[in-house]
Amino acid sequence: MRFRVKSDRGTKVISLSEEDGTTVEALIKEVISQGLVDQGVELTIKSGFPPKDIVYKSKKDKLIDIGVRSGDQLIFSQVEQTPKSKQTIRSDIPSVYNEALDIYAILRNVPDDNSCMFNSIVYALFGVQEHAVEEVHKLRQVVATTISADKGNKYTELVLGRPITKYCQWILNMDSWGGAIELGILAEHFQIAIHCLDVESGKIMKFQSEQHKPHNFIVLVYSGIHYDLVVRNQKLSTTKSDKQSDVCVFENGSLEGDTMLQDCEKLGQLLQTQNYSTNTTTFRLRCLQCYEVLVGEMGASNHANSTGHFKFGETT
Repeated sequence: MRFRVKSDRGTKVISLSEEDGTTVEALIKEVISQGLVDQGVELTIKSGFPPKDIVYKSKKDKLIDIGVRSGDQLIFSQVEQTPKSKQTIRSDIPSVYNEALDIYAILRNVPDDNSCMFNSIVYALFGVQEHAVEEVHKLRQVVATTISADKGNKYTELVLGRPITKYCQWILNMDSWGGAIELGILAEHFQIAIHCLDVESGKIMKFQSEQHKPHNFIVLVYSGIHYDLVVRNQKLSTTKSDKQSDVCVFENGSLEGDTMLQDCEKLGQLLQTQNYSTNTTTFRLRCLQCYEVLVGEMGASNHANSTGHFKFGETT
């Protein structure tokens, strides 16, 4: 069988013998060997006038069975690759798209239940949790045990803001907020760096072991009164199934890790434009147990110390 084959690289007459085979696969191999098309690319084959696509189910199909005859002129074209999908923008999912890696840095919201910092760490280290109460309690227990065992060497009453035993009892309460002290303890416990993006300042604070440089890190976002988590995912979605593919732990010093931190800085700038941060010295809270209105984090802390009330909600 002889064919006149055209491509964007020229025109040649090629032959196929019965020994070589007269299948679509043999035809394509010969066209590649003649330098008319590249190997490993998707191709279309047209014939007739006006040219129409030659349709085949398998490359094992015989040419005669798909209507190709000796003497036909065949036109080979490379199928244009579909470009990567452009950045998807969703106002309900704060994110930054990294075009080079074709992946997003996504803000994952965790429950606003006074355990948000612990919930964020549980999500990052142990994956999506339907009910993380047990895991959160374990983290609180790690904090209390660490502070108690320290016996006031590092975690003094001055640092804690209250007697050591009372702090240990307080942090075990599921309504007690975690902060810098807890981040430092848990970073050292899990031998991981915890990068915390402070939205108001736009800076990333790092908590890690003082003795050992950790291999990996996670990223939290702090609004002033709430912690969330930043993850990597190629899908900009909040469905449970898509969250299962979230990447939450990153390697220090790697390309992925470095670009993640760069994207987090951009995410912080985006969150600033969305008024995500709250000034902790001026925001107003209402005690949900006695309904007293308080001003700032200090006001809430003093109220908790004097009344034992720990449940607060933001108010206007």
